[in-house]
Amino acid sequence: MVIVVMGEVGSGGESMGRLLAESLGWEFADMESLDCAAQMRSGLPDTGRMPQIEVLSAAVDSSTCEWRDLIISCPALKEKDQWQLRRNHPLVKFVSLRAPDSVDQSLVPAQASAAHEKNDSILAVDTSQGAERIIGAVLSSLILKRTGKSPHAA
Repeated sequence: MVIVVMGEVGSGGESMGRLLAESLGWEFADMESLDCAAQMRSGLPDTGRMPQIEVLSAAVDSSTCEWRDLIISCPALKEKDQWQLRRNHPLVKFVSLRAPDSVDQSLVPAQASAAHEKNDSILAVDTSQGAERIIGAVLSSLILKRTGKSPHAA
């Protein structure tokens, strides 16, 4: 499984991605390191960078072919890019981080609910909830739901 932790600048995507990967025992990669690696493999000059969606897709391909669980942090993706990744990689899930100052707090629960109703592979969370609650939400909403396990099973 691959979880893409995405958010706007200042939402803590890289920090949250690292914490999530550490707590799950999964690999972690950020968009910058993936982009640099792709750049080196391609031999293109800086002006010829690969589009972000292609870099992400290649990382997901590699992870799924090798049966490795991976957390990737990246800037917020456009809906069409999310759709493209999900279409080609059904095991990709998304965590969309919302920094408290970038969204009206009264809308966050409705956004999270709407995201689940629209597509159960996207979890929208408010970063003011704290890391522990966000990790718990990811576990219960994206991972345990997929495996059918109960978080309280012995």
